[in-house]
Amino acid sequence: MKNIDPENIQPDDWEDGFRQRFADFRANPPDHALNRILTDLQARKPAPGFRYGRLLIGVSLLALLTGSWFLSRSFEPGPIPIATSASRVSSLLLTPNHTPANQPMKGLSQQRKTKAAQPVEQNNESIRPIILLDPNDRTAPTATPTLVRLGSRPKSTEPPIHAVLPQREAGAGLVSINPSFAAQTAIPLEKQAHWTNPSEPVEDLRSRPFRGYGKVHFPTIQAPVADEAAPQQPVVSRQRPISFVSFMPLYLYQRINPIQNDGVLVRDLSTQHALSTERVGVRIQAGVEWPLSKKVSLRTSLAYNHLSQQVTYTTRNPTPDSVRVERIDEKTVRVTPFYSDKRVETRANWHFVGVGTELVWRVGSLGAWRHYTTMGTTVGLMIGPAQTRTGHPVSGFVQAAYGIERAIGGSLWLRVAPTVQYGLNTLSDRESLFRIRPYTYGLTVGLRR
Repeated sequence: MKNIDPENIQPDDWEDGFRQRFADFRANPPDHALNRILTDLQARKPAPGFRYGRLLIGVSLLALLTGSWFLSRSFEPGPIPIATSASRVSSLLLTPNHTPANQPMKGLSQQRKTKAAQPVEQNNESIRPIILLDPNDRTAPTATPTLVRLGSRPKSTEPPIHAVLPQREAGAGLVSINPSFAAQTAIPLEKQAHWTNPSEPVEDLRSRPFRGYGKVHFPTIQAPVADEAAPQQPVVSRQRPISFVSFMPLYLYQRINPIQNDGVLVRDLSTQHALSTERVGVRIQAGVEWPLSKKVSLRTSLAYNHLSQQVTYTTRNPTPDSVRVERIDEKTVRVTPFYSDKRVETRANWHFVGVGTELVWRVGSLGAWRHYTTMGTTVGLMIGPAQTRTGHPVSGFVQAAYGIERAIGGSLWLRVAPTVQYGLNTLSDRESLFRIRPYTYGLTVGLRR
């Protein structure tokens, strides 16, 4: 860029005067200077084409809306037949006109002219004919159906809509049903299909003219007037382990076998009560049932059995109370000792601790009670006289039960089950005078949750 030398600038009288006047104007501006400037300005007039452009846009929009309305009216579907009442529906009789085989077939235009020449009165009533065709229909392709209006029905009653089959020749393999008006068969009114409000589809099409453009018509979903609660999801019960505890009094039914030897003779054995009603102990059981399926479960438990046996028997004293001496001859003497009998009462206690495994099968339910059956075994240690006398501390039981259960509150269930136990090993008392095989039974009462 070329630098301007201020010394070489020639003085200009017009510029000096302008600068002087501008300095005076800024120092002392005249009164009403802004009004003078605005007065000199002229109002801006719009361009000639601006007003006509807006008018043209408005006319175009109006023409577009008008054309769309006419287009929707031209594509609007025809009137939908409405079944207002049975008295307003005219019954129609379909009478086919068969063309003989020796006559030529009429063209399509001739058939249309024949149909157009037949007068059909409307009387401002919507007619919806019902035509039932014979399933064994083998009508010739030249048969032309003709609609003939029947007489009107009395308006005092509402007869049902009649379905009339066309009359056909017997030679053509056709069946004639209801050939005359008097022999028509009436369809019961309750079997007819009536519309609750037939004007709804027509009003829907009139209010929405563009609905008929698409080929796929989606059904109109009618929303309920009142609020509906959301459907409840089915509750799926999850199978979980079941914990239980039970108590069972043990009653003994046994056979006591005395031990016969040369030194001791045991006789007159008896128990405290009758053999079938003597309570010999209790069983306490607690465990968990693991569901295998809807009806089968596996039960694992800890069991404690306490057995007590009291036996009374008669035996003789080990030493004789008296001796009788008899002389047989000079060299022979007979000595006869006499022993007195004594009544002995003995009591033995056994404690059994073991682990049980049972299979539970749910039979079903009867009212509020559920039925089930169990079968299994319990193996453990027998603590008592049997441990030292028999030499087999490991013992076990086989048990079976059939019980019922019902809910008593919340998730708590009551169980009642008659149970039978059979011992795998024999037991002996402290003196080893007899052996027993415990065969116990009782009523198991328990709770589960």
